[in-house]
Amino acid sequence: MRSLRTTFAATLGCAAALTAAPSIARADGLTLFTWSGTVDREAIIVMRGAFLETRGDGFDVFRDARFRINEPLPRVNGSVSIARADGRGDIEVIEQPSLFNGYTARVRVRDQQRGADRYRLVVSWESARGFDRGDRRDDDWRRDDRRDDRRDRRDDRRDDKRDDKRDGGWYGRSDDFGGRRDAGALRFSAAVDAVVEVRIRGRRVDYVTRSGQEVRNVRFDVRGAGLPAYAVPLDVRRFAGRGNVYIAQYPREWNNWTAVIRIDDSRGGEDGYDFDLRW
Repeated sequence: MRSLRTTFAATLGCAAALTAAPSIARADGLTLFTWSGTVDREAIIVMRGAFLETRGDGFDVFRDARFRINEPLPRVNGSVSIARADGRGDIEVIEQPSLFNGYTARVRVRDQQRGADRYRLVVSWESARGFDRGDRRDDDWRRDDRRDDRRDRRDDRRDDKRDDKRDGGWYGRSDDFGGRRDAGALRFSAAVDAVVEVRIRGRRVDYVTRSGQEVRNVRFDVRGAGLPAYAVPLDVRRFAGRGNVYIAQYPREWNNWTAVIRIDDSRGGEDGYDFDLRW
């Protein structure tokens, strides 16, 4: 599944493409972004800092997605809310930003009726402790973004070196998991035709085909500790596969401490996927 990823600066050219949308920002809140697009089945909008990405099942992000970012998502605890301007289906926040997910917000648009519909929404954020936009200048946000980019590149180099040390099997030494007593990982591979969800709770792993042909050649292994029954940071790394692999649900009390990884492959025919999930 193709995805759209851009920065705050890159979205300025898209501003004229959007008509005015209702604002729901309160005096102590921020309007993060305005988004519009045609959804047939499902679209997931992901925001972290000043980066915005749209993923979906039955949604062509390059065809008619339009958005305007007003403010980066702050890296402090808060809650995201949505105001609907157009669209008949369900719109909900499926992941609130927190330290455990790297201050990432996920919004899901689901259109379960026949045919596609046009959606337009405004997403806002409110701090849990009275955040004021005047507390942060634009250069502060840019400095944070540059620091995040450097950290991401450093993490990628570290992971590449770690992968190079793996011994013929799927995993190397136990200290690959970070040395914590509750650290562990799930390695999963399969031939996927369209959409598959992989669920892990503790050490139990299940998978279900959401669309397309049934998943084949499934192989998985859990190393280290099982997924804990409390909130922990998760990191997913894709080693093979042409589509998207992402965390659809983090383990929380409401889902019985289950993590859900979604594989979206929109091209015709199946492709081999290989990823690991670490905690």
